[in-house]
Amino acid sequence: MKYKSYEELKKWHEIMKLLPKHNQIDPNNKPKEVMWNWKDNSIHIDYYKNPEAKIKLITLHGVGGNGRLLSFIAVPLYKHGIEVISPDLPGFGITDIPRKRISYAMWIDLINDLINYELEKDDRPIILFGFSAGGMLAYQVACKNRKVAGLIFTNLLDQRIPQVIKQSAIHPLVATLGKKIMKVFSYIWPTFKLPMKFVANTGKLVNDKEILKLLLSDKHSAGSSVPIELIATLTEAKPEIEPEDFNLCPVLLVHPEKDAWTPIEVSRLFFDKIKCEREITMLKNAGHFPIEQPGLTQLEESSIAFINKIIMRNS
Repeated sequence: MKYKSYEELKKWHEIMKLLPKHNQIDPNNKPKEVMWNWKDNSIHIDYYKNPEAKIKLITLHGVGGNGRLLSFIAVPLYKHGIEVISPDLPGFGITDIPRKRISYAMWIDLINDLINYELEKDDRPIILFGFSAGGMLAYQVACKNRKVAGLIFTNLLDQRIPQVIKQSAIHPLVATLGKKIMKVFSYIWPTFKLPMKFVANTGKLVNDKEILKLLLSDKHSAGSSVPIELIATLTEAKPEIEPEDFNLCPVLLVHPEKDAWTPIEVSRLFFDKIKCEREITMLKNAGHFPIEQPGLTQLEESSIAFINKIIMRNS
């Protein structure tokens, strides 16, 4: 069954009820759901519209997420007067890809085109906010697009680095052999799907056991199956600008302190090489999906402070 709205998904509502009230969608901050026609595909986007906002922010989920899950930060940012745009990347959420083949290059091209589409509407600056694998996606899109005003990420996972792959994979053997096997298999059967639990260490996705159980049973996020071509191309993706030469915009790393999946040391392998102005905020007591306090509040406050700096620079 193909869905057109998150209103139809019971699992999403169960997850939302476990979030703090401040971070929940309600009638006063409900996003407008749009199916954007992109290259004959229907891309689901949550628009938290605010014509008076001085800036736009595009959130990017990782492998096993979706745009609606990021409402936990989109809602408070919207309350601060920011326009937020949260797409479901191909393969996840309720985005519909009729031709079925999904690669990491498709993700990059999609967000690049979404940025240009938004800039055609008006000239407000755009910030990318990436979570988990969406962090490196934000960086790679910025390198391609070159019109992004700022970057925020919870993680920076450069899959070219062996230590990153070992940390991300479900088992060291998968990290050692999986990359080569998936590359070969993706040529033979690119649309073949693997359950997320066979690819990534999804048991460490979130530290809250009740929410983890719901996410792992959610076919539109962590309980889904992922196209093998997407994983194979993600692990080989090379940014157009290496970190040592990156000076396009300021960046902020808001890293969960108790990230049991990808600890800060893994992100710093890439982050510490970035040439441009950069900041780090550690989110105390927060896991990979950073919903625990006080880290959740720190995530909001650090993001707002960074966004306000970008607004001042562009005013």
